[in-house]
Amino acid sequence: MSVLHENPIFQRALALRDSGKFAESLQELDSLLQTQIDNVGRSIIQYGRVQCLIALNRIAEAKSSLEEAELLSGPAPVGLLELEWAFIAVQEGQYDTATRLFRSIFERYADEIASEDYRDLNWKALHAFGQSLAHTGAYTEAIKVLEKAISLSDTPTTRYAVFSELGEAHFYLGNIDQARQCFANAVKEELSVPESIRTAHSRSHLRYWCAYAAYAQGDFNTAKRELAAAAAIAPPENAHLIKSIHTLRGLLEPWPRA
Repeated sequence: MSVLHENPIFQRALALRDSGKFAESLQELDSLLQTQIDNVGRSIIQYGRVQCLIALNRIAEAKSSLEEAELLSGPAPVGLLELEWAFIAVQEGQYDTATRLFRSIFERYADEIASEDYRDLNWKALHAFGQSLAHTGAYTEAIKVLEKAISLSDTPTTRYAVFSELGEAHFYLGNIDQARQCFANAVKEELSVPESIRTAHSRSHLRYWCAYAAYAQGDFNTAKRELAAAAAIAPPENAHLIKSIHTLRGLLEPWPRA
């Protein structure tokens, strides 16, 4: 393992992955698989490929790489390979399966995954676990998990992602004040998030929720302003989001601006 981690190609692949350049990182990792690497090293490379492939939404390939990593390696620390199966389940919308996997992993590796060595992985797992819980309607537990993720969030990008989902969970529980505060926090963090992550979909989705929460409290002027911002940047291919914007616009039409 130490020899692999000293390999300049592997170091470059990790740097590319950490900067969000997943396709480029994948190319470097693929080139390493063509060299003489022992099974432990190949397992580590396949694990890196899984992370990149999930980020690129190439799920079938991610599953194949994960299966190969499991065959090549012994038991992984803190359930690393199990976590990747959970992340894949989230990507595939299998939220019940993801919730079961995350719950099992956190029960068995609570102390290890909470260590400083795994801080980033802990945040990623808590974030995905919270997402899964929210999608299964377990909003109270989702809020507790997402608040733990917030406590580990030390960049605008990570806080932006969690605040938005935390706001939605609060909204569905009827905690509209808390929801609006979370959405406002997400908007604030958005200003410092790289363009590659701050996509038109995520920005429009957040503004829609700002509008919806304002509407729920009778703050129609704010709702109209935020909905106009959401509509202006909504990707035309996102039919569900555009339909939601259109529906909320219809609800707001009877209310003139003050």
